[in-house]
Amino acid sequence: RRRKSVGIFLPSLSSDLEKLNASKDVEPSTKVDDYPREDDDEVGKDSTTEKAHQRKSLHQIRNASIISQGFEISWLADIGTRPEMDTLQPHVNRCLSHDDLDALKDNPVPLLQKRSFDSEIIRDPVSFDPWDDQEDMLILGTSADDTEALPHVLSPPLMESLQQFLPFALTEDNYYLKFSLVRDGSSLHAMLDKVRTSSHCILALETSDGEVFGAFTSTKWKIQHGYFGNGEAFLWSMRRSRLIPCGSLEEEVQREGEIDVFPFTGENYMVQFCNSNKLGLGGGSLLLDSNESSFGLAIDDDLLHGTSGSSSTFGNRPLSKSKGVKEPFEIVNLEVWTLTPCMDEQSADQLEFFLDFREKNTISSQ
Repeated sequence: RRRKSVGIFLPSLSSDLEKLNASKDVEPSTKVDDYPREDDDEVGKDSTTEKAHQRKSLHQIRNASIISQGFEISWLADIGTRPEMDTLQPHVNRCLSHDDLDALKDNPVPLLQKRSFDSEIIRDPVSFDPWDDQEDMLILGTSADDTEALPHVLSPPLMESLQQFLPFALTEDNYYLKFSLVRDGSSLHAMLDKVRTSSHCILALETSDGEVFGAFTSTKWKIQHGYFGNGEAFLWSMRRSRLIPCGSLEEEVQREGEIDVFPFTGENYMVQFCNSNKLGLGGGSLLLDSNESSFGLAIDDDLLHGTSGSSSTFGNRPLSKSKGVKEPFEIVNLEVWTLTPCMDEQSADQLEFFLDFREKNTISSQ
């Protein structure tokens, strides 16, 4: 598959990298093609090697030191030629959005992300069911044959698209379905119980109009007073409704991967909200002369209805295109997925419980 993500960009970072690459003080970096290859003499068999070189470059980026104060960038490793820099640009962008709200309070301007509201996933033609393509993706908590959780809201192509916008440390993690409305019941309290130890969550819902949208959050969902959360959160939506007919399976798979992403803007800190009656994300009006404020996404405690409006927290348009800001949409299924580095459900649960226990005891000891 070939991916091109243009949903998030940092023009200032791009220009800084160009200056850095052209600096006389920096020695010419090694090109990707300069690395030795085992199959240089064989034509048409270099795709595996190219993938390995890209992975090597992505590991190099982990050694880069990015200093937000003054927007100074210091590289401790070569990142290759200009074409390779274009490939690594999305990963660098995600590194810059890894700061939480506390780090952004003093001077958030250098780290604020600009949005084009566009994202494009270019895929090779396929002739198989999306849920059968799991060679490169381990999915925990459900499967294509899990009749209790059908129909799924997230599909593998949609999961792959969302991975491009996750914090860099999570891009290789596996998806784990912790809650499904059709499987676990329509209750906010049931949902909160299922995800009580999960820090990183992807909320995904499908409406009766076939629209699919949701949010990514990096703070545990729980009932508490006021807003909480951090700057890694974002809202997202599929561009096209699933009720719109597709001419082929290939077109259906392509539709699943086309999404719009709305990252944290830094305009306010109204990221997550949860009480016994409602779950919400985002807030604040986009209009300077307006006193009206709406959630970017709000879901009732029965998980069957919700609303979506524009918010300055994420700079988003209403996620539901078929309903107005004050008009509720009907939810046919809602899922909450967590992300885990583990390869099985038991290990994933044990890791979450351990991290949750350590966090609570660290807080209590302070």
